[in-house]
Amino acid sequence: MTSRIIFGLLVLPIVAQAQVVIEWTQPTRGVSVAVDAEQNVFTVDNEQGPGTDITLVKRDSTGSQLWTASFDQTDNTKWEKATWVTTDSQGNAIVSGTVMSGISNPVNAASILMKFSPAGALLWRRVYESAFDGSYTRKCLVDEQGAIYVLGMGSGPSGFVTKVKKFTADGDSVWNYFDQAGIGAPVNFKFTPDNGILIVGRAIFGSVDGFAKISRDGSPLWSLPGQNSQTVGDAAGDSHGNTYVVHGENVF
Repeated sequence: MTSRIIFGLLVLPIVAQAQVVIEWTQPTRGVSVAVDAEQNVFTVDNEQGPGTDITLVKRDSTGSQLWTASFDQTDNTKWEKATWVTTDSQGNAIVSGTVMSGISNPVNAASILMKFSPAGALLWRRVYESAFDGSYTRKCLVDEQGAIYVLGMGSGPSGFVTKVKKFTADGDSVWNYFDQAGIGAPVNFKFTPDNGILIVGRAIFGSVDGFAKISRDGSPLWSLPGQNSQTVGDAAGDSHGNTYVVHGENVF
């Protein structure tokens, strides 16, 4: 049996007995890629330069470009860095990013979330929590109702920590979750079958992983910080609420 998978950036190969044939390729850079229910392909990328924007590109399943879209920001002291793109059940594209200040030695200025229609129109844009709070984003997820969750880092009650922020489908802020156990900087997060959210962190200094689970209303369920690991870890959950964690450590 022959199966079809997406391989690499905008490459559609056919896999059969370990042989890969590239069906098409397009000269589109990207840091994240997503596919909607109609098999359209979305990529996001950015240039590092004065006043530059995040660029969203939509292509159909044959690789033909349908449109490009961006927000025309005009502050030449800043530029915008793309971090993730995902799609919802309506074919909208949700893009997360970070406002960067400075060109040669840039620093994180603020977090960005944008939503684009299937036709490429910017539906709304949120820069949070202020114009320059030092926060940044890592990834975004969309649930079955179109609500959006953004993983990043920001200032909370315990300092500058891993953060998850939830928005409605219309871009209204719902809640903020701040790590208080010290799981490290954000690496990844994902939904679980029991309607939770698993968060994976990694220490900024040292070889230490951390993990946490929260509910979809932002309530903390548990945290597992301080896991010595030579590698970046990961976690997955099942429908019974169990969590499976993997990380690397020396075994003697």
